[in-house]
Amino acid sequence: MLLVLSSIEDAFALSHNLDASYFDKVKNFSENRAKTYLAGRALLQSVLHRFYSIKSLPNIKKTEKGKPFFEDVASNPCINLPFFNISHSRKTIAVAVSSYDLGIDLEFVKKRVRFEELKEKVLSSGEIDLLKALDEESQLKEFTAFWTIRESLLKLSGFGLAHLEKVKVDVANAKISYEALFSEGNNNRVLNTVNLSQYAGLLDENAYLSYSLYQGEECSIYKLDKDKFIKLSSPKINYIYSVN
Repeated sequence: MLLVLSSIEDAFALSHNLDASYFDKVKNFSENRAKTYLAGRALLQSVLHRFYSIKSLPNIKKTEKGKPFFEDVASNPCINLPFFNISHSRKTIAVAVSSYDLGIDLEFVKKRVRFEELKEKVLSSGEIDLLKALDEESQLKEFTAFWTIRESLLKLSGFGLAHLEKVKVDVANAKISYEALFSEGNNNRVLNTVNLSQYAGLLDENAYLSYSLYQGEECSIYKLDKDKFIKLSSPKINYIYSVN
């Protein structure tokens, strides 16, 4: 897997390389939504060009569940196009590409409305017990990590947050399950979670990133600096869950 992090500004600066049809799609978007959309597509195209020698962004379709994919992957299996996933939070965007289907989620730590109720609704009893020993600031950090774990799994499945309550987490055994994935053959995956503050100068605030990997698959992380890809050191993994 290749995972690239960028400011939305740097990614958007690459959008002049996109086909004009992408600008047509955002004519009725708000300014921020249009900029984020174009930044994601431009960064994805740049990643494909740099690492796969694919100059133009292939046509993107969505599954019945709404998950985007490159059309040629399904229509012509002889074409070696990767799977991809995109996530953004505040002014940062992440793009991942892999030979296997995947899900990623990026989230900055922030104050939560009705935090106690949210913990009870979202977290497992084991996760709640872990948070009880922490101060509020640390609880918010760990909650963000736990949230990204769930969302990356749901993005892998393509079902979205509507099924958040169906994700089951076993903290003691570092396992996570989601019944909708079993029929899709996704129980040979792991989910990694990293705190991006370990990369000095990358972000100005705490943020967590979770991403799914096929068992045995390696992940290389890059940052886009202006128009250059800079490889980052292997991250310290905060959480590793097996998907079963």
